[in-house]
Amino acid sequence: MVKEEWRGRASGAVEGLLSEVASTQQVLGHNERIFSCRCSRVFEGKRKRDEEGASSFVLIATGSEDKTVRLWRSEGLDRKIKLLHVLKAHDEECLSVSWSDDGKTLASCGADNTVVLWSVDADALDDAPPRVAGRLVHKDHVYKAIFKTG
Repeated sequence: MVKEEWRGRASGAVEGLLSEVASTQQVLGHNERIFSCRCSRVFEGKRKRDEEGASSFVLIATGSEDKTVRLWRSEGLDRKIKLLHVLKAHDEECLSVSWSDDGKTLASCGADNTVVLWSVDADALDDAPPRVAGRLVHKDHVYKAIFKTG
């Protein structure tokens, strides 16, 4: 399957998720408002195959007022979204999430003055959650996490 086609599908999955967030301010198990929703790059790999035989998928991270980051997988022609893990490392609201270009690192930041870096092994997510690879402490709330590209 062409990666551009999958990017369109991933975009559709995220748009659907964002639409639900916009209409309810809660989504798929979050107990409070969603502050951030970001999609990873397209992964090719050891995922189950869809009807066309492709094994592409994307990961979606959401950060919420409920102090959690939730990690989802979107795959297949119908763009079904499956909850993989609830990540708990913040003591206050998670205000932003961001993916590195290679999809191996997820950053989350929040009102607890921290940036948490998560090490993500996309092919092993069914068996184990991402692990905390680092924690940066600031003097005040961290409102946005952004990876520099290139």
